[in-house]
Amino acid sequence: MMTPLVAVTALLTSAAWADIGKDNTAAAIKAIRFITSSSKRASFDLLIYMRMRGFVHRRAKYRVARRPRTRSAQTLRARENLYRYKASNFRSAMRRRAPDLDRPSLDDLEAWLRAQPLRCAYTHRPLTLDTITIDHRMPLDRGGDHTLGNLVLASSQANAAKGTMSADEFHALLDLMALWPDRGASVLRRLRASGSVFTRR
Repeated sequence: MMTPLVAVTALLTSAAWADIGKDNTAAAIKAIRFITSSSKRASFDLLIYMRMRGFVHRRAKYRVARRPRTRSAQTLRARENLYRYKASNFRSAMRRRAPDLDRPSLDDLEAWLRAQPLRCAYTHRPLTLDTITIDHRMPLDRGGDHTLGNLVLASSQANAAKGTMSADEFHALLDLMALWPDRGASVLRRLRASGSVFTRR
């Protein structure tokens, strides 16, 4: 009895398959499903074989219909009010990072967000509600807290580069690097890439 691998190998090397065409991925997938429906291992071997022969592109996969992702009505209503939505997300992040510290109420945090200019506190570049992050002037790892006076808006790049430095220390570093030919771009890149010294744990 002919095994699934031998059967499909014969099919793909036959003149009939040449008429179908190598670029017909749908036909290739259909052939695999039909002949190897009883053998998962054979199906895997055939897919590798067909990739090697150029019958199936490396990115071709079995298409499985997915149910559309739905959001709750509460989430949709919150998304309509971006300030409320961002405040809720920031407040949840505060709880995850330091559950024992007091957090501002959702109303207070939303009011604080609305009062802030959409500009990075460190680079002074303009931000949008979709790109803002909240940073602590004094990091939590060094005794900072979640009070509104300890919070500033920052870009994600500046926030990652600042890491566990205080706001004053980071400002001093930026002022120093402003005199350099590349304005400290290489240093900031290294700071963002660091995962143990300058970034949050």
